[in-house]
Amino acid sequence: MYLQTVKESSSEVMRNSTIEIRLEAKSEKYCDAVQAKLNVVFVHSDGTKISGQGFPNGGKDWRVRFLPKKCGLYTWFTSSDDAGLDKQQGSFVVKPGQTDNVFLNHGSIKISESNRCFEHEDGTPFLWIGEGLWAVAQQAEEDELDEYFKKRSQQNLSVVQYNTLLNWESTTPYKREPFRKVNNTPDFSLNNYEYFDFLDIVFDKCADNGMVSAAVVLWFNYLPGEKPDWYDPPFDWPVFTEDQAYQLGVFLGARYGSYPMVWLLSADIADYDPEAMSVLLSAVKGLQDGSFYEPIISSHIAAKTAFLPFLADYDWHAFHFIQSGHRKDSIGFPAAYCRAARNQTKAKPVVNGEMFFEGLGHTRENEKVSNDLIRRAAWESFLAGANAGVSYGAHGMWCWYDPKLDFRMHYLWQMPTPWKEAINFPGINYYKLLKDFFTDLPWYDYQEGTDIPIHEEGEEPATACRLGQGKYAVVYLPKARALRMTDLKFISAPAKWFDPIDGIYEPSTIIKEQGGVMVDPPNWEHDAVLLIGPLF
Repeated sequence: MYLQTVKESSSEVMRNSTIEIRLEAKSEKYCDAVQAKLNVVFVHSDGTKISGQGFPNGGKDWRVRFLPKKCGLYTWFTSSDDAGLDKQQGSFVVKPGQTDNVFLNHGSIKISESNRCFEHEDGTPFLWIGEGLWAVAQQAEEDELDEYFKKRSQQNLSVVQYNTLLNWESTTPYKREPFRKVNNTPDFSLNNYEYFDFLDIVFDKCADNGMVSAAVVLWFNYLPGEKPDWYDPPFDWPVFTEDQAYQLGVFLGARYGSYPMVWLLSADIADYDPEAMSVLLSAVKGLQDGSFYEPIISSHIAAKTAFLPFLADYDWHAFHFIQSGHRKDSIGFPAAYCRAARNQTKAKPVVNGEMFFEGLGHTRENEKVSNDLIRRAAWESFLAGANAGVSYGAHGMWCWYDPKLDFRMHYLWQMPTPWKEAINFPGINYYKLLKDFFTDLPWYDYQEGTDIPIHEEGEEPATACRLGQGKYAVVYLPKARALRMTDLKFISAPAKWFDPIDGIYEPSTIIKEQGGVMVDPPNWEHDAVLLIGPLF
């Protein structure tokens, strides 16, 4: 188990695991409210001090979660207004462990030194291959999670994206809700700890299976301000104040900030609203104050644009999380959005975190998105700048659809496939093949190669990049064909075609041709990937 409980002084725990300390308050005065406070300091034997906060878990139950990144002795001390929580202390010894868990072996994730991708604490590159499960915390059962993680572990998924609170677009009624109600309205100061206990299970299973949690703090429906015309919640949805957002940030930062995870501050946000922005900035401050380490934060923006300057310009904004759109007429968006985000003055990792959903249909088109578009969006996103990662989506998985529940958004996206069937959609395997392809290459050392392919009249454009300081070149074609390129260094270089559907390689030869060089097409007609190199 990734989460380890420290029960007594001098306990031994594994380095890079999240440890949990349980304390008992003397009074329940503050324990129901998120405004309660427990300050904790961890001191390593080398003198390093790390401060953060603990969190209430209902009644007199309080918890502290901390990620020890160094071996050696840690001592901890508390301060609180509650006499039972104040002036508590203890110690534990951290030792390296032998395990097959990637986080225990290499540490959690951070932004790489190049500011272009993610890596583990020990510098091992981390490639984001994610999936959107936005409603999993409110609708899934624990045994269903076991089935999900067993399947996706085999498919090399590395990130799960989900809400910490409710997803308004999902199925109803909700199986569990994060806040207790007063006069039939959620009270944001009264946590429903049974909900967060289940959210713990989601975080735990992600970490146990070597997957990073990408957790949304406040979807746009929780924010004040104008809403899009398609917003149709199942009830009059309350919004957070600045103080409530801060307290939520502290609670979430303290409870989950020591897991292998990143925060998505909001979701589907599209336009600047000063009142909403004040609430979001309060949530950021709360996440920072509650966490023992600086949180990794981005925001899941709407598909209207590649990035939002009023978010991306902040120092806490660590990476670009793009949504390039779900409709088939947005096929040009993935490459364009990723390229635009990557070309910003300040270098940051780029992730296309939401593209075409497999099985999704748009009622105005009366047609579902094809698997060809799902594959194409992933490859073009990566080659155009999202080399930090890409994410898969399935209509039925994101909402954890059960036919016994009501899916209200069918008027826009058509009915989803039950999750037990959608989990077997073939599209996720295309992402596995993409990950397998790039894992064998220096994908983290990336340069876009817009100069490589020569555009042919009547053909869809190719997308290309160079890897490893130009040691390799990769070109994606939406439809297999002969390809002319500019770089004469490619003549007689090792080259092979890769089939992004079944993962097979086919050798090829590059020859001199008018305009530069040419390679003949592979023996199939659908999309194709050309790998050239090593060139030195």
